[in-house]
Amino acid sequence: MKLLIAFCAVCALVQAWSPPTEAESKKQRDECFVSENIPKESQDMLNKGLFPTHPGCYYRCTGLKSDIWDDVNGYSVDRSYDLLTAEGWEVTKASLRKCNTPDKKNADPCVWSSAIAKCLWDNDLIKRKA
Repeated sequence: MKLLIAFCAVCALVQAWSPPTEAESKKQRDECFVSENIPKESQDMLNKGLFPTHPGCYYRCTGLKSDIWDDVNGYSVDRSYDLLTAEGWEVTKASLRKCNTPDKKNADPCVWSSAIAKCLWDNDLIKRKA
């Protein structure tokens, strides 16, 4: 019985996720700029929707804050898709799956999360809606 209750609670939590609001996302990005010491040049690139020269741990940080990333599985394709499309990006779940692959996995989750993001940019799999 306890197992059933725990299972139902987990299901409720999983179903309860929704993308952060625009204000919440901006706050998360700003917090990650500071906590991850992202250089001003890279911040400017990120704010313009470009892949930064020095991403550091930015992608992992924002992924953790928005609950689309975990250090075991990488990005949640479904949550990433919901978040990115809500923020005005054109991307498909197939594109996200193409880049969220085992060959990108790295012992350093910062390198891993940045490699996935770089894959999306390098292959033109993500862009701002016109």
